[in-house]
Amino acid sequence: MNLAPGIHDAVPAETYHADALCDQPTLSRSGIVTLLNGSPAEFAALNPRLSQWPVAERAGTDATELGEIVHGMVLGIGSQFIASDPSEHGTVKSGDNKGQPYTTWTGDAKTWKKAREAEGLIVIDYETNALAVEISARLLDALRARFPDWDEGRSEVTALWDRRLDDGSVIKCRARIDRLLPSAIVDVKTSALSLSDAELGKTIGLKGLDIQAAWYVDGVHSVTERELPFVFAYVRTVPPYTIRFVDLAAKWPLGLTRQRIDKAAHIFGECVRSGTWPDEPIECTPEPPEWLSSRWMMSALMDDGADE
Repeated sequence: MNLAPGIHDAVPAETYHADALCDQPTLSRSGIVTLLNGSPAEFAALNPRLSQWPVAERAGTDATELGEIVHGMVLGIGSQFIASDPSEHGTVKSGDNKGQPYTTWTGDAKTWKKAREAEGLIVIDYETNALAVEISARLLDALRARFPDWDEGRSEVTALWDRRLDDGSVIKCRARIDRLLPSAIVDVKTSALSLSDAELGKTIGLKGLDIQAAWYVDGVHSVTERELPFVFAYVRTVPPYTIRFVDLAAKWPLGLTRQRIDKAAHIFGECVRSGTWPDEPIECTPEPPEWLSSRWMMSALMDDGADE
């Protein structure tokens, strides 16, 4: 595949995540975070196009599977799951339970489940399916109220664009957009954690989601010349199934975010030109994080007060 810069529909997820969109490596939001917090060698190790090591498969959990199912339902991206029960796939053939239906994913039921997973499907129970339907309906109602043009949007589109660096060279950049509307860029997030302002701020900072917001806005502008707002649509997957819409433009220092993006883009550009992806220096002298230094300082002050 060798796509031209633009917004592209129907690009398979595996093609996008394999970094196989064009004839050279591309920079994504996750790649930026890796370059800022790790090293070029780590970036190369995690990139299927550049890695010398096979990419490990991710083991799913009930929480992550529920989130993925809600995500797919809200975006209307097709059937990625199937609801079933072990008892529907044969009976126990031997032992004390001879002839009884399976109650866990063992025997024939396990074989059936593995076959479905090999097809790229997530196998869930009927209770999880019902919960996913309920959460998705609540979030869709909120999204349609917040964005009157929600149903005019396009789901899971791929943006590919060129970024010119200070030295005049050009790198290729990519983003996978959950929902591109005429009026906004929307990213659907699910979480079992609190969605308070404080917790959301912590999550966004720790995961580098401010980078995602700025990166997607700039990428869409690069290929469409449209200045669209970026909004995270969060839904909590445990009671009370809270919904929050997060727009970082008002309070987050996105100017500083873009400076960090520019730093990562130049590191990436140099590595692509040189064909080398250096690792961290062997020798290092790490410093304690500020929060730990503050804790030690507070402990010392308390000890001094106790001695008086």
